[in-house]
Amino acid sequence: MNTTDILAEPMAIKVWTENRLIYLELADQRIIGFPANRFKILKEAPDELLNRDHALEK
Repeated sequence: MNTTDILAEPMAIKVWTENRLIYLELADQRIIGFPANRFKILKEAPDELLNRDHALEK
């Protein structure tokens, strides 16, 4: 098993959706994506709600 020292807590700077996939861009430039259906509350959300503009405040 590999381990990595974490110097700072990851922070999302951008979020968007494509075809019911949720993407987060982190401050360290990593992009994480996952299917909305993986989480009950997102699975039940209509496409119109998932596709809204999701501006993040700094």
